[in-house]
Amino acid sequence: MDSAQRRPDKWLQRFTSGYERIYASTVNFHFLPACKEGALVDLKLKIDKEETEKRKADFDALQRRIREEALTDYFANTSTALAISTEITEIWPQKIYFSTSKLQYHQIPLEKLNVSKILMVLDVDGLGDVPEDVQLLHIRLEEGSRSISRYFNEVVAFVKEVLDSPGKSILMCGLTDAIACLAAAVIITERKIRLAPTIAHIRKRLPGVAPNFAYISELTNYENEIFDVKDSAFLAKYVMETLPGWDATLEDVQKALEANKNDVAKAMDVLCPSTKQ
Repeated sequence: MDSAQRRPDKWLQRFTSGYERIYASTVNFHFLPACKEGALVDLKLKIDKEETEKRKADFDALQRRIREEALTDYFANTSTALAISTEITEIWPQKIYFSTSKLQYHQIPLEKLNVSKILMVLDVDGLGDVPEDVQLLHIRLEEGSRSISRYFNEVVAFVKEVLDSPGKSILMCGLTDAIACLAAAVIITERKIRLAPTIAHIRKRLPGVAPNFAYISELTNYENEIFDVKDSAFLAKYVMETLPGWDATLEDVQKALEANKNDVAKAMDVLCPSTKQ
């Protein structure tokens, strides 16, 4: 299948707006191997706008799996993944970068990375000079904060333009755990990848990152809203891995979380009153 057959404008004449958005979001994956993109196209040819929700769910599931595989393949290939420096980590291919140097973004080759926006998450003043053509979003968040969800929508909107624009990227600096959660919110929303593989990917890119229970709880509720589901499985597993030695089973923890709207402290009071984070 040649590239002309896969052009988005050809599909706009065939499918409803919902499917147009699904396809458009797929072709924006510039690193997606042609063979995998072709698999999506082949399946899409079989989907008519009057098909059942089951068929659409099958397509969505396949699309997520292919995206997750492509992401893994990209970073597994050291000749493809961009090697910059020990202070800069590529979180999303050629789009989202993280700097461990916090305020030293002025020492980073922003032009080389096509950085058009900077997200700074740190409770400090005096961020220094930012190039005129680079837009800065500064979120003042104290280290050890127990809530971050109020920034999800703002950050997603700030990053969306970068993801949708060729040749642009964003540099995220500041508190590592907070950046990890905000990046996860962006990937969940804009790339429609579920929370578990998103966090697994970010933890591979940022070894040692360990968001607190409150952050993961808020991300779980956010994911449930985005995907219109009620799923506490990842949060339950995260809690049990972080606090080993529980008498409760994974299923017990999950039920307690769901009964308490994913409030970890309340669930822990029910299951193990003497153990708190």
